[in-house]
Amino acid sequence: MFKRIVASCVFLSAAVLNAQNQSGTWQGTLNFPNNGPHLRLLVKVSEQNGVLVGKMYSIDQSSSPIPLSSIRFVNGELDFNLAALGASYRGAIAADGITSSGTYIQGEVSLPLTLKHVSDADAWPTIQNAQPLERMKLGIDPGVEVATIKPTSPKETRTFLTIQSDRVLVVNMTVADVLSFAYGLQRDQILGLPEWARMTRYNITVKADVAGQPDAEQMKTLLRKVLADRLALNAKPQKRVLNVYLLQTDTLRMKAGANDAIPALFFKGPGDLMISNSTMNDLCQILQSNVLNRPVLDRTERPGRWNGELLWTPDTLQGGPTDQRTSNVNDRYPSVFTATREQLGLKLTAAKAEAPVLEVVGIHQPSAN
Repeated sequence: MFKRIVASCVFLSAAVLNAQNQSGTWQGTLNFPNNGPHLRLLVKVSEQNGVLVGKMYSIDQSSSPIPLSSIRFVNGELDFNLAALGASYRGAIAADGITSSGTYIQGEVSLPLTLKHVSDADAWPTIQNAQPLERMKLGIDPGVEVATIKPTSPKETRTFLTIQSDRVLVVNMTVADVLSFAYGLQRDQILGLPEWARMTRYNITVKADVAGQPDAEQMKTLLRKVLADRLALNAKPQKRVLNVYLLQTDTLRMKAGANDAIPALFFKGPGDLMISNSTMNDLCQILQSNVLNRPVLDRTERPGRWNGELLWTPDTLQGGPTDQRTSNVNDRYPSVFTATREQLGLKLTAAKAEAPVLEVVGIHQPSAN
């Protein structure tokens, strides 16, 4: 599911300055297949107090900059991450130092992207004085001011769920998909849905009744309220004994995070998951939604927030970015089970255990509005 590139108000963090530093402007175009959109990306890199910082503009979508959470030039490659979007780029720099050819990954979509190092005179114009929207205050339970639900056009080839400014956007997704995100469940954990809810695709736009850009939990809250109000969703959370994986502590190798840092979980590439200031439950959620084919339950007894990186060789049962299942992944890493134990000091144990399910008692099919 591709998340549309949007601006997000986060603080810049920096990578250690490397001898291959090529500050300035890098720009290129993301070309989507099947007559999809063409999005121009512009990356500005600078040095501050001996370290590299940067920001990216998607100039065909927004005038607001998207801060880079890290950037480096190392071993002949340009490598940067955007934690707020769950996105990353890695490309090989040509011998002339002008062109970087690589791959942009965001959510489940991986696209080729060539960036060119250009002068200020040749850089695409951006609006420099645009201010990113402030985040919605933590702990606020937002209500819905406006919501629209429309059937997706047959010509739509994109599929994503994201935040655009102060709105939640869902494009080309089924009600089952939205329920899965909103309740943090796999589709098999949602019981009693009619066939249309699993097959018919919709576009949904939701605007909250309070100011600010919602975080992931507030997005889920808004979508649950829209489903209840507009689709008359009547659902009962229950427990069922299911085949699951238990995430347990072995010899913990992760580093403690900071309470005031922005949490982020994102794929840098095939079989490469960055864990930044995230809870163990956050890790369980991304493993069950993108990597494993069973629910994952937190049994670590480790509260707080944690940092780490998980590198593994994906197999055909595992999700994450689409090319994890199809590309020639470097097989020098172990399976996700071995990597979790060796790199994070956690273990994934197959078991039967009570897990949450959502029993849908009633739901109305939406009409176009």
